[in-house]
Amino acid sequence: MKKLLSAKHLNALTGRTIDSETLDNTLYSVVENSDYRWLASDINGVQSLMQLDAPTQILSPVVSALLLPLSKRTAKNTVGKSNAILEVLNLGLGGSAIERYFLQDKNTTVISVELSKQVIKLNRQYFHINDDAEPNLTIINQCANQFLSGNQQRFDLITCDIFTGEAQPDFLFDISFYKNLSRALKDSGYIALNLTIANQEQLVTLLNTTQPFFNHRAIVDFYHFKNIVFYLSHTAFNKEKMAMTMNDEMGNEVKQFLVID
Repeated sequence: MKKLLSAKHLNALTGRTIDSETLDNTLYSVVENSDYRWLASDINGVQSLMQLDAPTQILSPVVSALLLPLSKRTAKNTVGKSNAILEVLNLGLGGSAIERYFLQDKNTTVISVELSKQVIKLNRQYFHINDDAEPNLTIINQCANQFLSGNQQRFDLITCDIFTGEAQPDFLFDISFYKNLSRALKDSGYIALNLTIANQEQLVTLLNTTQPFFNHRAIVDFYHFKNIVFYLSHTAFNKEKMAMTMNDEMGNEVKQFLVID
């Protein structure tokens, strides 16, 4: 079982600031204590967390949910199989938890797309990201929406976690974004997006926007995080195994797991 930290634990973290950058009127700080180093904003608090003595360890329930299609081989295809090359696209670098996790596996290639040069700089300096020395990792400084519109590659797993302060980009609710995501996904692949949904109307908009491009969708809702994780796929989810994995790894953090179609 992964040792995940609860929202209460994450919100109670204290440490010393070792660097900071301002982006779009939001202050981002690198903070650490004897156990952890994390990227925090003055609006949303902890954005991403790294355990100093185990940098590849996943600590956040939300990040764990983004990787759920790989956990215990919940997928019915090549995703997560050790003898296959896994091609991953991560939209939004954050504190590079996903990148560090996958760099353990030499059979995985990761393309990370990040708009902010400052965030990329902080990751390279403080979060064990050395893409120049990692042949399986490519970091692209570009808007995720622009990247997808010109992308020709297809991926086994696409994760998306894009925020600027409290705001999400408008394209996360735009039909062209999901059309391009669908085109970038292998037939047996999965997409996992970290989103905040303001109200029921916005959720209905999201469902109507994604329905033409994906045969299968699911949602994880959390008790103590305002986020949801939204899954999209061209192939059916293994609902029972996903629910079992969530119970094992995320315990009391998951409020609801709903397979829509």
